[in-house]
Amino acid sequence: MRETVRLSARLSGSELFFRLKKLGMSGAVLHVAAHPDDEDIGLLTYVSFKLCGRAVYWSATRGESGQNSLNAYWGKALGIFRTWESITAQELAGGEGLFGPFVDFGYSKNAEEVFFKWGRKTMLRELVRAIRFVQPQIVVTRWTGTSQDLHGHHEAVGRVIREAFEAAGDPKSFPELQEEGLAPWRPLKLYCSINNDSSGGLGAAAGNIFGRLNPDLEHKDILRINTGEFNPAHGQSFQEQAWIGYNQHKSQGIGRLPVPGDFYYYFRLLKTNVAIPPDEPGIFSGLDPSLTGLAEGAGGLSTGMKETLEQVKESVSRAVKIFRIHDPLPSSSTLLEGLTKLRSLRNRLPEEELSPGQGQAVGLALDRKIREFEDVIAACMGLQLEAICTRRKVTPGESFWMSSRIWNHRNIRFTVKSFKVNRPKEWYVEAVEGVDIGNETSGNMASYEVFIGNDAELSCPYWLRKAGTRYLYMLPRGMNSMQALDPAPVQVECELIIRGHGLTLRAPALCRNSFPGGYKELPPAVVPPISLHPELDRKFFLTSDSEKSFQLNVTARCNDDERPAEGILALIAPEGWQVSPSHMHVHLLQGGGAHACTFSVITPFDLSEGVYTLHYKIHCRDRDYSHIMTPVRMGAPGLPDKNDADTCISEEYILEPAQLVGHVIDGRFIKERANAYVEGAKEELLTTLESVGVAFQRFSDHDIEHRDLGEFDVIVIGPKAYNLRGPMRENARRFLEYVRDGGTLIVQYQWYGYDRSGLTPYPFRFSQPPDRVTDENARITVLRPEDELFRFPNSIGPSDFKGWVHDRGLAFFNNWDQEYSTYLSCADPGESQQEGGLVGCRYGKGYYFYIGYSLFRQLPAGVPGAFRLFFNLLAAGHGSDKC
Repeated sequence: MRETVRLSARLSGSELFFRLKKLGMSGAVLHVAAHPDDEDIGLLTYVSFKLCGRAVYWSATRGESGQNSLNAYWGKALGIFRTWESITAQELAGGEGLFGPFVDFGYSKNAEEVFFKWGRKTMLRELVRAIRFVQPQIVVTRWTGTSQDLHGHHEAVGRVIREAFEAAGDPKSFPELQEEGLAPWRPLKLYCSINNDSSGGLGAAAGNIFGRLNPDLEHKDILRINTGEFNPAHGQSFQEQAWIGYNQHKSQGIGRLPVPGDFYYYFRLLKTNVAIPPDEPGIFSGLDPSLTGLAEGAGGLSTGMKETLEQVKESVSRAVKIFRIHDPLPSSSTLLEGLTKLRSLRNRLPEEELSPGQGQAVGLALDRKIREFEDVIAACMGLQLEAICTRRKVTPGESFWMSSRIWNHRNIRFTVKSFKVNRPKEWYVEAVEGVDIGNETSGNMASYEVFIGNDAELSCPYWLRKAGTRYLYMLPRGMNSMQALDPAPVQVECELIIRGHGLTLRAPALCRNSFPGGYKELPPAVVPPISLHPELDRKFFLTSDSEKSFQLNVTARCNDDERPAEGILALIAPEGWQVSPSHMHVHLLQGGGAHACTFSVITPFDLSEGVYTLHYKIHCRDRDYSHIMTPVRMGAPGLPDKNDADTCISEEYILEPAQLVGHVIDGRFIKERANAYVEGAKEELLTTLESVGVAFQRFSDHDIEHRDLGEFDVIVIGPKAYNLRGPMRENARRFLEYVRDGGTLIVQYQWYGYDRSGLTPYPFRFSQPPDRVTDENARITVLRPEDELFRFPNSIGPSDFKGWVHDRGLAFFNNWDQEYSTYLSCADPGESQQEGGLVGCRYGKGYYFYIGYSLFRQLPAGVPGAFRLFFNLLAAGHGSDKC
């Protein structure tokens, strides 16, 4: 859930009614896919509100490489933002969201590439983890596991879930999960969703967005559900409610119109561990989705345990019958009886004749159901526990005040049996006012001072806390390793005795603030007293036979809102590098005080090609800190500044090393050349080249239309510039005339539309979708090794294509006029060679090159061979006499 917490007493009457009905159910559906917005949109809503089952969506990734139509977040920050969006979407749709540890590394053609990067066994383990944690009776895969899925991530999940379905119930599979409390669980049915318009064809990757009745799918082997049924409690159909939730994926530009009417989903049964009745009428057919089916996946229950659960189920049934939205209190009495029976069953579990794994699985299921009962009973009674803390940001070694209270809106008589504060091990709590053990109405129960140890862990989303790999996050062990976000670090827990029955209330400690236009409730976050923010995180050098001297600027910023911070700042450089001063004293005012510091650096004269790292470090309050702290925020709806700390309703901090990575490149370029650059999609190639001394004139739209292009020896066109800048399309003929008159035009990858007549010297065509090579390690063949392009001013060989990142390239030419020459060839595994990634020709007196290879990614990543190749492109046709 989002950091803003929905407390039980805040549930609306209709929400409470559905939560109450769910108490008598154990049926759970786990829906698995690859990205946060892949789900069958109406399935979870239908399961949750129509069938009163538990609906859980597991996404392998957090969508870090997706588009962002809403703000400037990308990478890790976008993953956080999309997590918030997914939480909101699932809350509105009636589901829950879980996430795998896999990094969304962008488009992938097939599952084999994904298995190489994510690890097939790792994927299997994480899907088994999800099944054992959720304990579903039904698993639904969004993806078929075939090439029809049109994305390697999709295909990989679709293939592995079939294995996970079997492995989840096998005690020999992943025994380490059982050590974490996740015992074997045998789901009963596995379905795969079918696109109802294409019956699983190419359109399946687009999802079911029409919901039409498909006669071709109306047969006994296919399950159909109608999510267009009307839900009186919400005044709309289940599908309308689902669309409203799905539209929360705003950063992806998603917008669907919620309209009433029938809407059909189709599912093919892939595997089953139960007998299926003919013409299967519903997704839970053939199994017991009620409370007595609680442990079917663990091997079942004894007769006595089932009898107890039958009694609990009857308690729920009575509570539902007497439930009234305007007065839910009467339902609580029978629910308390059911809760007591559940607890009794949980306590006598060790006495039952169950295997250790079976007992562990049943215990997990009972614990979950007990908490569900407690939440609903508290809401029916109008009981609400809260814990309010005084500070949102706190630094190690400091403290904050916290007060806890029970709101007793219905004047229920109870006795407080116990009260405790759960917190991290590096924290400790001192009570200032003790708990009043007695009858309560409302008022402070207790006040505390909460101390954060000086060695306390800094706040950062759990999947980003420790360095993982390029493709996998390093996750902590235990139950929280799939949750959307970390739980609040401090939580209070109070056990009450009400008419002889025990009831436990829980609440996170939150800092509450209002602002013009809204309010926020956020848990306390531990931040470094001083964070360090380098002006540069990367620097590029060309090798030479002399020392290089430069200055590095870093800003130290105080994150303590209540007192100043001071420390000793140093820059730690590689051996042989000279840094001055060796250190400096920094004193900062509280509440964001900042100071810009400058270090002078001199490199050794004989630097060889490689990567060199310089670290910033500040010693403050008996601890070393070396962190860049970057906030990620979701603003309150309707307010203009979406990144304002005062008005955000969600906030996380990304902590990264405060360092500069120096890339030393052994390469040469022709100096004193007149180069121009037409920017397209946002990228960093231009600034990277300028940092090593290659000068460019940036073209404005006015320059594109009116400047004398003959002033320049080379003009480089940025990625997708012809697609994104109208003047480029309108003045394409000017640039071709520039080439004809002797200029060199280098065009980086473009998209559909660039292959129309008049934009290039000679005709060519993209395929649909455009050809690309996603394997960044795909073997490169130089087709014209003797060409000047690979000899001047740098010699290009196989080693120059090592160490590439993300991909080889995209939007390659598919077919082209014979006047073009091709220079490189490569291919993804199992595919034919692609020669359209680097294409060139003479046109009049000049040269035209199209390069689909992703140099715009490689240069900012410091790939030496990419620099040398680009330098040679800039020199094309100008001969060694110009060097």
